[in-house]
Amino acid sequence: MVMNMNKSLFFIFFFLLSLSPLKAATIPSEAVDISNQIILDIYQEILDQKTFFPELSEFGERHLFKNQHGIYVIFYETNDQRIKNPFSMGVTINAMEDNQFPGKRGQFNYGFPKINLKISGFQRERSLRTQFDLSPIVIKQGMKLAEYQQTFLPLRVEVRPLKKTFQVGEEITIDVVLKNVSKRHMIVKSLGNETLFFLMNNEAWGTSPAIARARGSNEILKSGEETMIRLKGKGFENPEKLEITCFYNMSIEGIHPIGRSFIEVQE
Repeated sequence: MVMNMNKSLFFIFFFLLSLSPLKAATIPSEAVDISNQIILDIYQEILDQKTFFPELSEFGERHLFKNQHGIYVIFYETNDQRIKNPFSMGVTINAMEDNQFPGKRGQFNYGFPKINLKISGFQRERSLRTQFDLSPIVIKQGMKLAEYQQTFLPLRVEVRPLKKTFQVGEEITIDVVLKNVSKRHMIVKSLGNETLFFLMNNEAWGTSPAIARARGSNEILKSGEETMIRLKGKGFENPEKLEITCFYNMSIEGIHPIGRSFIEVQE
């Protein structure tokens, strides 16, 4: 199924990107392991869609290798000499200062500056809307790297649904918790509709406070303390599994804290 990157998907990476490269550094083994799992998951998703897209007919293990950091690279190009502009794509994770695909058209880079990593890749412009689109898979799997980056921030956001299963049409209630995990006190923006933004399965999802509360601007969050708000949002009319992503609109060294959770809607 072809998926186009919509405004909601761009919204995710508005909070994740930074244009400020860091100094060269060795990538820790933990980050290499996480990065390799992400690229392997991307590889598997491409394989799963192979039968639906003729341009992927040659895709396989020989298009998977490792870069200088020991992180997997996917590089694929069709070999049909009759095609003037053969289908091609590539993706990997490397250091912020690296350039894995020099000169390739359709390049993209999603940076995670706190861990000095970026997802970089390319895909030639698609001549047909029905051609395979790599970007939704990269964005979906890239959220795992965003979550890893969150562990290096002084503030953590947690999304805690009041229950894991909701009925069709039932209003969804969640608690959003902001915790100061640093060793110092911090001035933070108060939780509310002005500071919290949500996606539900990559689509914008509106909420309102479940309990009336005074509108605030800033508050002091001491080391180890947390603050919480209970919110409610519109339910869903069909059974499905849902991923809630919460963005907290306060920049820390160019990065915005995020939190994720999962629920299920049943009959």
